[in-house]
Amino acid sequence: MAAPYAGGAAAVVGADAFNELDEYRPFTSAYDFSIVHHPNKGKAVRAKRALASDYDVLIEIPLVCWPLHMFSSAANESQSLSIPWCEQCLKILPDKTADEAGAPLFCSVTCEQQGGQWVKMMQKGALARLRGWQREHGKDSPVTVEAVARCIARVAGTTCQLLPSLRDDGRAAEGDALRAAFSLACRPFERLVAPHTAEVADFDVSSATALLSGELRGAIAEHLSDEELTATLVSSDTVSLLLGQLMLNAQSLTIAAFVPQCEGLCVLKAAGVCVLQSSFNHSCVPNCAVGSLKEDSTLTVTTLREISAGEELCISYIDCSLPLASRQEKLMHYLFVCECPKCLEQRGIQLEGHKAQTSS
Repeated sequence: MAAPYAGGAAAVVGADAFNELDEYRPFTSAYDFSIVHHPNKGKAVRAKRALASDYDVLIEIPLVCWPLHMFSSAANESQSLSIPWCEQCLKILPDKTADEAGAPLFCSVTCEQQGGQWVKMMQKGALARLRGWQREHGKDSPVTVEAVARCIARVAGTTCQLLPSLRDDGRAAEGDALRAAFSLACRPFERLVAPHTAEVADFDVSSATALLSGELRGAIAEHLSDEELTATLVSSDTVSLLLGQLMLNAQSLTIAAFVPQCEGLCVLKAAGVCVLQSSFNHSCVPNCAVGSLKEDSTLTVTTLREISAGEELCISYIDCSLPLASRQEKLMHYLFVCECPKCLEQRGIQLEGHKAQTSS
């Protein structure tokens, strides 16, 4: 999501108001869209050229992704399965057996190398315990305590990964190098819009923070060797901020694979957050759709019709077949009132009907 309290796709703004955001230019140079400043919406995604229908505008690997629930298409969706998956890309692994001790599994050397950076920032068996806590205390939400743990662990892991190069350049003292690495590791998350703390009040932040501190603090402190940064990462303020960012920016994922022992498709419901994809605004008449290109967490944004050069690219955050009132209620979660053509037309009809009733 680009910005809270932003209008929908129908907002009329002069073309000169769309100024490309410099910090995103390196990331979008290879794509046919730019991320621009929109005076009514904050950020917006605009086509650089005319685009054909059914064209993949974006292919993006999530910054962080996490599993939610696995089931077989041949059985009831409420019936859970124990088929393992890759903890980095969430690819289903029917040929592997889950480790009894809770050790994470990976599908490739690349995923093991990437996942190892953040897994080592958790206590052994932490993922299993976080999932158990979620089943007991959590609500049916795409944002879980595990999602927050993965974000914190990723920041800590990236900090450790960046630190040697910053030490070796000889320009920074040890403490300065560590904080520079930490700042760079936080930067992708800072690009995600966050709501006010009050918006996550229904999540038990206190209990979640205590759990996360127990599962992450010791390992992070061991690798960062800095108590202040460690305390910051597992603080209630950090947990609240990440919860809000994930609630606003998370994208649902459906990953499937044929599994012989399930006699059909095995489906992993999951979620993730992407820096570029989260910049797409919502419309109830979207011109793009979010999908999956591979049997893992990789996201695609594909055009639903022909797009004109300079046109804003929009996706749908909700089921747009719902009635106006239901759509408005669901979009309140994202902190804006949609002003797309569909909503404006239906509100106009609703208003005219109300006027007719009051005048009769």
